[in-house]
Amino acid sequence: MGTATALGILPDYAEIGIGAPMLLTVARLLQGFSAGGEVIGASTYVVESSTPGRRGLFSSATPLGAVLGIALVPAMVGITTAVVGC
Repeated sequence: MGTATALGILPDYAEIGIGAPMLLTVARLLQGFSAGGEVIGASTYVVESSTPGRRGLFSSATPLGAVLGIALVPAMVGITTAVVGC
């Protein structure tokens, strides 16, 4: 996922033309696939490592963390925009 995120640093349209949005789309797709794989792997690890009576609670924490991160991004963008005033 880190490599896919670093691929987001690309030349702009003026430098390489139509290749810029195409490369950005590929980088974002790779980032999304990597994030999905990380959530499933982490959930599996948590379920296998937790105690039998608490597996449901612990296994719900991983997807909840991912969804909360996605939900907090628009709030942080809104707060930053309000503070900076762009």
